[in-house]
Amino acid sequence: AGTGIGLNVEDYMNGSDNSLTFYTAKMYMDDTLVASVTLDDIGYDETRYINAYTDYGTKKKKGKWYQLLFLLPGNKLERIYTFENNQKGLWVLPDNNAHKIDIVIADDKGNESKINFYVKQALSSMNYDYPAGLTIFHPNKINKFEDLNVKFALDEKQLYDAVAFQFKKQVAPDMYSDKYELADPSVPIHHYFDLMVKPTRPIPFDLRSKMALMYSDGKDEEGSAATPVDNGWYKTPVRAFGTYWLDIDTIPPVIKSPLKQGVSLAKAKQITLDVKDAQTSVKKFNGYIDDKWACFEQHGSSFFYKFDEHCPKGKHTLLFRAADENGNESTYNLTFTR
Repeated sequence: AGTGIGLNVEDYMNGSDNSLTFYTAKMYMDDTLVASVTLDDIGYDETRYINAYTDYGTKKKKGKWYQLLFLLPGNKLERIYTFENNQKGLWVLPDNNAHKIDIVIADDKGNESKINFYVKQALSSMNYDYPAGLTIFHPNKINKFEDLNVKFALDEKQLYDAVAFQFKKQVAPDMYSDKYELADPSVPIHHYFDLMVKPTRPIPFDLRSKMALMYSDGKDEEGSAATPVDNGWYKTPVRAFGTYWLDIDTIPPVIKSPLKQGVSLAKAKQITLDVKDAQTSVKKFNGYIDDKWACFEQHGSSFFYKFDEHCPKGKHTLLFRAADENGNESTYNLTFTR
């Protein structure tokens, strides 16, 4: 049992709009060092652990980063911490008196900012027991869930902290399955896991390859192609808790451009198209100038071709094709002059 402190650096580092600016942070209780953090030597393959180093739930709900001066059980970035006790940055107040907390943060040039405050134990007990009958998922362990039409398993590395897992079902007669609420979107997942969902209404045979697993975090919706597996189940790799359901995806991507047929692009440096898919994402795209392949690049929903020696001055035709995850394809044609 214990508590720990999270720090919103944005409030204290000279008004900086970058909340990950400090290099070191040290926390003292009653002038005794409790924990220190050094942000250094974090490899690219480890950067997702930032969701364990910070309060992910607060970021998801309020848009603020609070950096934790204690180590969550599933956070593998242990080397950036130094602790002066075996609680890994957590501490229990020894009595009902007020205790001074000092936090010193510094950038890589040694410039420091300091804050201090006092904390006092609440009247209620520090001990907490989960309500009876609640399913608890634990970090560093395999966690499984299975319902009549939903099932998945999380491996030992996917959770950073204990999770009170809740499952809710909402009937969705217009979809191909009910809507299933898995825990809360504010709980981070470290890497993808296979979510298995079974339809609750018959799927026409010719549409079985057009299934999409849709997802909502309560604000936005998105989807991914769902792969049929044994006994009527559909499988999709996902990396978030939230609400999921099955639906049919037969709508091709929408390709938009402000350019009109026959446009003069003599002064332009590139052709840019906006391509979006309503349910899944654009999986495949190709562009052709005068029937020859052209190097289109993607940045988000923008697809662009920078003019090069393969598109000399004169009249040209462009053919652009885009297909989503379920093979629904759209084409776009443009005549232009350089």
